[in-house]
Amino acid sequence: MADGFNIPLAPEKIAQLEAAAEEYGLSPADYAAALIEAGLTGAPPKIIDPDPAIDEAIADAVERGEMRSTPLSEFRERLRRFGGRD
Repeated sequence: MADGFNIPLAPEKIAQLEAAAEEYGLSPADYAAALIEAGLTGAPPKIIDPDPAIDEAIADAVERGEMRSTPLSEFRERLRRFGGRD
C-alpha cells in the first residue's frame, strides 16, 4: 500500500480478495482500501454505484410484484441480530 503498510494474507484470502475486487471492476488494492476505509469510518464501502436509476428500477419491480420486499422495521431487526446487538 502507498503508505508503507504490507499486510500478509494467506493464499486463499488473496484469491477471495481478487475475485471480489474483480466483481466490482477494481484492483485488489483499491477494493481492500475501500473496505478498510469503510471499517475505520463506519461508512458503507465506496464500491457500489449510487446510480438512482438502479434504485428506481428496484422499486418499480417491487411495486409490480416481481421482487419481494422487507419492511424497514424487520430489516433493522435482522441487522441488529446479525450484528450481535440483541
